[in-house]
Amino acid sequence: MTIRAFLTATLLCALTAAGCAAAHAQDETEAKTITIGFADPGDALTQAKMLLSPKGAAVFNRNNNTIVVVDYPKNIAAIEKMFRDQPSPQNVRIEVRFKDSSSGSGDLLGFNVTNSSHSERGVQHITTISGGTAYIEVGEAVAEPYWFYEYGLTYGYVSQGVVWRDVGARLMVQPRVSGNMVQVTVVPEISFFDGNHRRSVQYRNASTTVVAADGQSVEIGGAAQSGNRQVDEFTINFFRTKEKSRFSLILTPHILGSPAQGKKRPPAAYIE
Repeated sequence: MTIRAFLTATLLCALTAAGCAAAHAQDETEAKTITIGFADPGDALTQAKMLLSPKGAAVFNRNNNTIVVVDYPKNIAAIEKMFRDQPSPQNVRIEVRFKDSSSGSGDLLGFNVTNSSHSERGVQHITTISGGTAYIEVGEAVAEPYWFYEYGLTYGYVSQGVVWRDVGARLMVQPRVSGNMVQVTVVPEISFFDGNHRRSVQYRNASTTVVAADGQSVEIGGAAQSGNRQVDEFTINFFRTKEKSRFSLILTPHILGSPAQGKKRPPAAYIE
């Protein structure tokens, strides 16, 4: 055998061995921890599992906001790329205005006349990231605490025998940005003191979701909106003061930009 033939044979063997080793490595599963950033844990886990092989698995580690993936290297690399390429989260500032509505009726020259008045009271500003959660304080005391207790029993939010004291109300708000639009989900929440701890109950069947452009105002509450009689009754009672007047909330979302970019848009003008 000539030297040239020997070197050629040796090189072919080396390349074959390297190819076999690479193929063997690709056939073996491995485990890796992947950071999901500001992504919602449930959504992140669902997205990751869509890229797994039949032998793969993924679990969320709440201690450090990561997912642990066990799968073939190429699938793990695809999952890493998916989270690496996700856009930076955006901050959303929501301006909250309260508007009171009261009405009365009487007789004037034999005709029944209804008088109504509107006034605004208080402004709140809350800021959270897109997909995050913030809270709007509605009132330190609700008008009819027993009514909300009975409603909670009917829909399984409250256990029989729970004692309520110092019943208050607030709204959980979850904005989600899509382009220049903001989807805002609002969930009413009743808080109370049970004698030992301060607790809260979220009435999710009475939640509502609205969509507004950046800087656009949307009014919610104080009137029947869903077409469901029980839910509409809940909404009317939730947005009622002890003086029996009703109020509504005017929400105006403002997209502030990405925390990493440090952008901040000036708020748009208030729209009635």
